[in-house]
Amino acid sequence: RLRKELGGTMVTGSILDVPSELAGKTFDYVLLLEVLEHIPHVSTFEALKNLTSLMKPEGECVISVPVYEDLEEKISRGTNDSHHVRRYTPDILSMELQIAGLEVVEQQCLYAFRRFYRLKSWISRLTGMRNPNVIIVRARRAVKHT
Repeated sequence: RLRKELGGTMVTGSILDVPSELAGKTFDYVLLLEVLEHIPHVSTFEALKNLTSLMKPEGECVISVPVYEDLEEKISRGTNDSHHVRRYTPDILSMELQIAGLEVVEQQCLYAFRRFYRLKSWISRLTGMRNPNVIIVRARRAVKHT
C-alpha cells in the first residue's frame, strides 16, 4: 500500500541479509517497523550496522518496537504467538541505537488500541492502568566530534 501511495524505492527483505538489489544504494529514510524484537540479541548490532549502511549520511531511520512486554511470562506459558525473542524498554532501545552510532532525534511511546485510541490513551495515562506498549523512534547518524 505504501509503494502505491508514496512511490519511491521500497524493498522488503531481511535486515540481517540485505537483498543484493540494495548493494551500494542508500536512502533518505529507512523504516524498521516491528523488527528488532524478532532478532536475537547476538545479531542486534549486525542488524543496526546494516540499517545505517542503507542510510544516506544525512538520512534518517524510523524504528518501532513493542515495549514493556511481558515476554518472559508469555514464553513460559507457551503463548508467545508474536515470536518475539527480545524485550525492549525505551532505555534499552536508546542505548542500543547510541552504541550503533545513531542519535535519537525524536521518540514517542504510544498505546496500541484498535478503537477509541485518544480516549483509551488518555484514560491509561490518567489512571496508570496500562503502560504504553510501543515506542517509535526517529534517529540519524550521530555527529562525530573531533
